[in-house]
Amino acid sequence: MERGEVTWAGLFFDRVGWAPTPFFVLALILGVMAYGIYDPNRAVQLERQGVDTSGRVTYLGISNPGNPLSRSYSVSYTFQPAEGPEIQGWFQISRRLHEGLREGDSVPVRYLPQAPRFNAVEPSRFLNGLRIVVWVLVALGAVAAIWAQRQISRLLRLVCQGELRAAEVTGHTRGRLARARHSKLRTPHFHIAWRDSTGAEGETSVAVPQADLPVVGATIRLYVDPATGRAYSDWEIR
Repeated sequence: MERGEVTWAGLFFDRVGWAPTPFFVLALILGVMAYGIYDPNRAVQLERQGVDTSGRVTYLGISNPGNPLSRSYSVSYTFQPAEGPEIQGWFQISRRLHEGLREGDSVPVRYLPQAPRFNAVEPSRFLNGLRIVVWVLVALGAVAAIWAQRQISRLLRLVCQGELRAAEVTGHTRGRLARARHSKLRTPHFHIAWRDSTGAEGETSVAVPQADLPVVGATIRLYVDPATGRAYSDWEIR
């Protein structure tokens, strides 16, 4: 009995490809939110080209005051740019600044002369928030990549280095409905019982149409993981 042929790309798309999807979806959502909230181009412009002025505090807010983990502080204010009408602004601020302000106090404001509606009370929070989001995105990508690499390495080790055994199918047990890979149709989940060439018995769970199951008495291929001693069939690898 010969070993099955596998490739890194084949294993990735067949066995690993969709598993890290939640990480990438979360990263995409965070990226879109970060762009909408922090607007990287505007944040850098504000840091480099912003003009400082004084505004007047009109309202101080606290969100989720009863929850220290999600509590946030904000300030509403007005300021007069060098040109144009008075601008109303709102910004999330640090607790330290919030506790030192009262309605009617003056507060430092930085704004873009060409777009005064883009302004901030603590402009460094724009870039700091952006940096945090970028690091979170990098961390999520790294976690997904490391997980995928470990899964593929394990499967490659299993197929290339694992002991190859022949096993005889001894029976089938019908299980729950499951969605077969690469198909939108739900197919029965089967447990294939087998006995290998050493006399060891086990079973393999697969989600395939009943017509594709190996008949009782057929020979299937098993790979024994050199690290754990567990036997895997072709269905569990591809």
